[in-house]
Amino acid sequence: MPIGKLLTGRPLHALGPGGTWIDARVERGANVQMWEIALERNRAQYVVRASGAQLWPVNSPARRFAGRLPLLFRTDALRQVAGSASWKLVTVNPRLTVGIDPLAILHGIVFGDGTYYRATHKSGRKPSCHVAGWFAADGHVDPRAPVALLAAVSREHLEWLQRFAPVAGLAVSTAIGLRRSQSTFGPSVWYSLGLSASTLDADFFVSPEKRDRYRPAQFLKQWKVVAVQPTDDLEPEYSLRADAGQCVIEGNILAVCAPTEAHAPGTT
Repeated sequence: MPIGKLLTGRPLHALGPGGTWIDARVERGANVQMWEIALERNRAQYVVRASGAQLWPVNSPARRFAGRLPLLFRTDALRQVAGSASWKLVTVNPRLTVGIDPLAILHGIVFGDGTYYRATHKSGRKPSCHVAGWFAADGHVDPRAPVALLAAVSREHLEWLQRFAPVAGLAVSTAIGLRRSQSTFGPSVWYSLGLSASTLDADFFVSPEKRDRYRPAQFLKQWKVVAVQPTDDLEPEYSLRADAGQCVIEGNILAVCAPTEAHAPGTT
């Protein structure tokens, strides 16, 4: 959601540089000129609006392998790395691990994708829960690459997953794909949402077939800067402040949000 819609001065939670939720707050400043940063990752495109003074951690494979910290670039200086295949914005995924709750499975995953056996009175049998999971019937795992794709005929279901996946430690795509295919009942329209393989593990998949196809991601997917340009728009500059000094915005992009001078971009 746009950062301007968050209550200024009120405490909130933001994803910190370590992948955990931290305390933060939003403060409103004067109107400033907005810039647009066009990004690309896995053929998905995304645009971030920010002030020219916003600071961004930028890293390269050579720096990562050497254990060196990312460099900080202002928005108006990101043109220096635009189009680079090596220098990219830093991505931070949530790291929360959620234990399996049988009650949640019973009321959640079993809906549409499983069965619940109710034992008859005095039968001596125990109730049982058989689940398939979303990826058993509605998901796809590419055996050639660490890509997991979830499909649904209802866009609202995937929008819900987009909102709450980070709370469960899952990173998902910033956009929901529109798909069209031909079935035995005629043309059909459905939607898809990608899950970052770097936030999954083999235990995530209930289906043995999907579990065997899963391959851990060797490298974290980063956003490549495609283009950077100023706009004619003057908008309030909102400061996302946190003790950690850095926060994650939409798309799992790390941005500097120091308590004093650095300013957060237009979305979080």
